[in-house]
This record gives sequence, C-alpha cells and structure tokens, in this order.
Amino acid sequence: MSTSGPAAHRPAILVVDDDENVRDSYGYIFESWADVTPADGAASAVTLAHQRSFDVILLDVRMPRVSGVEAFTPLRDAQPRTPIVFVTAVDNAETAVRAMRLGAFDYVVKPFELERLVGVVRRAIAAAGGVVNVVGREVGACATAAVLASARAGVPTAVGQTADGRRTVEADGRLLAEVYTDIAPGAPPVPEFIARVATYVGGHYRGVKVESLAAAVGMSPDRLARVFRDETTLTTKEYVTRVQIEVARYLLRETRDTVEVIADRVGLCDAPHLTRVFRRHTGDTPGGYRGTVGMPPAPPAGPTQR
Repeated sequence: MSTSGPAAHRPAILVVDDDENVRDSYGYIFESWADVTPADGAASAVTLAHQRSFDVILLDVRMPRVSGVEAFTPLRDAQPRTPIVFVTAVDNAETAVRAMRLGAFDYVVKPFELERLVGVVRRAIAAAGGVVNVVGREVGACATAAVLASARAGVPTAVGQTADGRRTVEADGRLLAEVYTDIAPGAPPVPEFIARVATYVGGHYRGVKVESLAAAVGMSPDRLARVFRDETTLTTKEYVTRVQIEVARYLLRETRDTVEVIADRVGLCDAPHLTRVFRRHTGDTPGGYRGTVGMPPAPPAGPTQR
C-alpha cells in the first residue's frame, strides 16, 4: 500500500549516516513499503540529492568531516520541498529547537523507538504530498476531519477547494474514520473513541464546551482531555478552536460575510474575538487572509432592521 498518496508509488527515503549498521537498520525498517537509498556522509548525500528526488531525508547530526547541521542547507537547496528529519544521539530541548530553527521537519533519537521513527517518516511523507482539500456540504464535518489529520498525521489540509490543493477528499455520506484514512493514507487508523469525539465536534463546533463534549461521549472532562491529547497532541479545547478557525477560513474564502457575521457563525463571540484567535493560530488577521486569497472585502453592514 502506498503511504504518500493515491498513486501507486513507493516513497523514496535518503538515509545519511556514517555508521553502516545504522544504514542497514533503516533498510530493514522500511523495506516493506519504501525504497531506501543510503549515503555514508554529507558529500555523497548532496550528490544523490542533485541526481534524483526523495520523499524524505533522514540526516544524522554527528558525522565526521561535515556534520548533519552543516549538510542541512546544501540538502535543502538541492531539494527545497523535501522534509528533512534530524537523527541525534542526544535528546534535549536544545537539539529540538536548533532543528526547528533550521527548518527541519522533526527529529528522532538513537537508539530508535521504532514507532516514533516510522510515525515521523510517515508524517513527513504525507506533508510533502501537498495540501489535501476536504470537500462536502457539511463544512463542520470537513473541518473536523481536516484538523484531526493535520494534528495527528501532519498532513496539510484545507476545507473546500483551494488553489494550492494537490488532491481532494470527499466527506459527504461517509464516516469520519473513512475520510481520515483517505486524507492520511498509511497513517495509523483513528481509534473509535477519537472518531466519536471528532464527529460530535463537527456537528456542534459553534457552541460545544468541554463539559458537554465529555458528557456526549460518556467520559469525565479530565479523562477526556488526557486520552484525547495522547492520541492527537491537542487538548479538546485546542481542537474545537482549530475546527472553528478552519470553518472561518472557509467562510472568508467562499462568502462575503462580514467578520462579525463569521464570528457568530463559528461561535467566537464577535469580530475582535475572532481576530485575536485567528491571528494566534494563523499569523494573519481575517481581513488579511481574505485579501491573500483574492476575495474582495465584505460590504459594510447596513442599518439594523427593526
């Protein structure tokens, strides 16, 4: 089964490590579903990166002559769209921060935790596949699946058709777990409990509270928060907010509703509240985002009808 999209394609992984045993280990780990090309150092890795394209690069940090950190920029220049994952023998916050500042997709630690390594590589491959458009009549159902796939599998998603979408997944008439699998092929399936929570949020995002969500799925708020975060990396409150933001992004692109109206439609009180939350999650204002996608500004609100 392909892990990089709907096409019958075995992902290509470039593994860069001066230790032959480590390179062999990568071959055994990924041989059933990916093609692994080994490189014993930075120079050979950069040469290979100029010769052919890869879906992900695993780059050891500590190597003789040229370190992985030094090799990062030449590899990034050779393949600007390919996710690079640092591999390090030291697990600390400084390593993580340095990797992220350089622009690495993520980092993993030796000796490998197999589930962690494979999970990071699958997420990197999915992310490199481009934005997945999730479409359907129920915007909440589209948004809840899109946010779940983005948070849990690292797949870039958008609700509705967008200019940068690379493929489209239809949500109408389908269970959330099925939609999720189509968005993130190869990722671990969604547990039934998480699917129930996400489905409820998709239908009630405008007014759902953590307490009502916990009651709907038959669990205490504290336990719900723990289990949901373990499975998705998000708190339930963060998840609901991201779903609201995705619905707002869709409405900003597809309608000329005012920011005030959109705030009410997604359950974020008023325009200033939506603007604060939208900026925190996207780095832009609703009006600024609307301008970048080519939508004209909403018309001024008319006089209130009494």
